[in-house]
Amino acid sequence: MNVKREHRHSDIGGTWQGLDASADGHWVAVGMYDGTLRLIETVTWKEVRRFRYHHYATLSVAFSPDGTRLASSCGAEPFALIWNVYPEVTYRKDDAAGLWTALDGADAFRALTAFTRGGDEAASFLADRLKLSSDDRAAGVVAELDNDDLSARDKAQKDLREMGLTALSALHQAVAKGAAGEMLIRIKVLIEELEGPALKNSDVVRRLRAIQILDQIGTPAAMRVLESLAKDSPSHRERVEAARALKRLKR
Repeated sequence: MNVKREHRHSDIGGTWQGLDASADGHWVAVGMYDGTLRLIETVTWKEVRRFRYHHYATLSVAFSPDGTRLASSCGAEPFALIWNVYPEVTYRKDDAAGLWTALDGADAFRALTAFTRGGDEAASFLADRLKLSSDDRAAGVVAELDNDDLSARDKAQKDLREMGLTALSALHQAVAKGAAGEMLIRIKVLIEELEGPALKNSDVVRRLRAIQILDQIGTPAAMRVLESLAKDSPSHRERVEAARALKRLKR
């Protein structure tokens, strides 16, 4: 990963001084001029946790090899600090549904950490949530994007946006069959929402974070879920991320 290049996607404010990425590529630690240490997630390139102690600019940051700890130092202070990356949380089966919802919210990092500590039980829950089949209505709704009536085209785009990833295969098929003009523009907008870097769809964010969780669980059961996604997901980004996770786990 080229951290300096990809960092442009982050919405972090302020001037940064030190930079390091975790070995698994999931996190970037940024030492800030204001003395804080900020943890950035590479799925969304958003800040998920902030550490504060240094009274001067945080010049140097470094992850431990296993990615569970961070070291930071400031040139004006004669010591380095060691931080635990992950919060103290536990996984409970009864909480799983709420944790899934939280994966696209303010408590996403805590939810992600809890799932990671759930092992195979959490992997089984995520496998069920990640199952996806194409919506039988999708092809017909995509065809409506070429309707002569503007209101019908607008409704079709709204309906496809609500279908989310279940409509993705039909959208790609329409492009392959030669969709053109306004229809093609609308299709590209929908595909970008589902697979582009902006990640505007909540379910897409949850699913990509689930792949990250499975990577961190790393058991044979988790790897089987990743293998299924790498092979069968309609989302190119999901297939790529699942394949990358498998490659790391098989090293």
